[in-house]
Amino acid sequence: MRTRLPARFTGSSQDSQPRRPTWAAEGGPTRTVAGMELAELQDLMERTGLAQKVGVTPRAQNRIVHRTAVLLLQPTTGQAQGLESLFHAQRELYNAALEERRGAWAWEARSVRLRDQQAQLTAWDHPVLRFGVWPARGTLARVDRAFAGFFRRARAGQRPGYPRFKSASRWHSVEYPDAFCWKITGAGRTGRLYLQGVGHIAYRCSRRGVPGKAKTLVVKREGRRFRAYVACEVVAPEALAPTGREVGIDLGVDNLVATSEGHLVEGERLLAKSR
Repeated sequence: MRTRLPARFTGSSQDSQPRRPTWAAEGGPTRTVAGMELAELQDLMERTGLAQKVGVTPRAQNRIVHRTAVLLLQPTTGQAQGLESLFHAQRELYNAALEERRGAWAWEARSVRLRDQQAQLTAWDHPVLRFGVWPARGTLARVDRAFAGFFRRARAGQRPGYPRFKSASRWHSVEYPDAFCWKITGAGRTGRLYLQGVGHIAYRCSRRGVPGKAKTLVVKREGRRFRAYVACEVVAPEALAPTGREVGIDLGVDNLVATSEGHLVEGERLLAKSR
């Protein structure tokens, strides 16, 4: 007789430091210039025409990098209860999957693989599927990683540390391994994060917002707050061959950009124009 899952599953503030001039060699590694990424500075130079004046070659964009955006969630009372229900359901699923693996080996000397457990998610109408199948897949993947770490430590002669059941005080995150069952709407510092079974949750983040294409999501409970960590794919500039030329750039107030060659770029002064 094959052991299955238990029956209960079948029913920001601005930088106050003074800005200093930073020297960057063309084609060098990406670095931060007074709180501004080098890629953003290159965009500014190309937009204002300063790139042509100092002899900087326009960059090619074909390299993918991964960045993580942190969203501070601001749920309503009902949404906070929905998040708690999401965490509770995924914790119960984790413990049930762990119980299935332990029972299958103890009573049948049979190993249970990740794809076997994931296939059971669509076999019945699980209450945990109220939140979608993808967070459940992420939870089962966590069980698989726990056993993979156990066997790796055992082979290395270390203290194995057999996977343990999770109590409510030891379960603080839910993983979405793909861009399904959740969606981000809005741009900039504020927006809404949709989670299936919970709703559209308001959030705020840094001024850059969520860059690139969102790929995976981890929702964490940190004290009394909830945060979402979104892993994104961003197209980064390709480093060009060094030309032997260097330019010093200083970011200021009266003049937005001043170079070591004497070129000045005035700021757009949007606040003054809006009055």
